[in-house]
Amino acid sequence: MGDRPAYWRVFYCFGEVWVTWWNCFTDFYRVALEAEIEQQGLGKLVEIARGIAELTQMKFFSSEVAQAENGDFVLIDYVNDQCHMLSQSAAPKMGVPDVVVAAIARKLVNAAAELAGRPRPDTQQQVLPLS
Repeated sequence: MGDRPAYWRVFYCFGEVWVTWWNCFTDFYRVALEAEIEQQGLGKLVEIARGIAELTQMKFFSSEVAQAENGDFVLIDYVNDQCHMLSQSAAPKMGVPDVVVAAIARKLVNAAAELAGRPRPDTQQQVLPLS
């Protein structure tokens, strides 16, 4: 698609989905923009991630998805249960966009707090250690 492969890494974390362009040749990531998701039919990637979550009952994973010339989406690696989370600020050429890493980290912390029966940290004035 244009100057990049039609290849994405989609992150699923406790019900939320992030779609990133991923260049499988250079390992460079970029967040898919809302306009791109609408114009290029990438909303199907969100549906695919939600379907995988329902099928596997996993709460956190990433999937690698390519798009064939005929427009079909092809799952290359459909469940990465140990997600690559190195941030772009730490590794600009191969890191996951910082905004995605931060959002997933918040989601993981909030889910852990809920599982522990504690108030979600993002709803408190200050975040206290979960002892």
